[in-house]
Amino acid sequence: MRQTMRTIGLVTFALLVLTSCGDAENRAAEQEAELVRQEQEHQRELEAGERELVTSLQRFESIHSEATAVTLYEISNEFDAGYANLQSNPRVAGYPITRSEKLSKDSSLPLVKVLASRSTYFPPGQEWSCIFEPHHVLELTSGGNHALAVICLKCGDIEYVINGKSIGTRSMPSGKELHRILKDLLPATAA
Repeated sequence: MRQTMRTIGLVTFALLVLTSCGDAENRAAEQEAELVRQEQEHQRELEAGERELVTSLQRFESIHSEATAVTLYEISNEFDAGYANLQSNPRVAGYPITRSEKLSKDSSLPLVKVLASRSTYFPPGQEWSCIFEPHHVLELTSGGNHALAVICLKCGDIEYVINGKSIGTRSMPSGKELHRILKDLLPATAA
């Protein structure tokens, strides 16, 4: 009887060991499957974001092509010295305007080409973030459509607003070309 009990105990122990090994393997497989699922979900989100970005940039460019008014504003933000003194100034995108320039569609085309080009921005899933300190807004009006590009040259972020709805902020790795164009359109522009 004692031998039988010992045998039963050893068999039970062996089954427990085998079961727990199987459980560990199952847990590892479940964790791996969850990581794969999360990566696939992340990839779908990136692809959806990319489609939304491309569609929005095309919409921005389309509004420009039909624009009846194009205005480039120089604005101030809360980090600027003297911002408090500008609170009574007219505003665009919530920022006080310090100067504005009406532009023709032709003269604004180089700026719009840079702003509406997918290659201007980081690839999907890559970007940086910093304190958004815009100093320029490009406003496009076309019939019932209205578009804004709120531009921060300090960090290269552009916030797009189409028909009153923000479609997000996009980051560019280099704002050199954009800065050059803005200086041409608004001479003596301070970045």
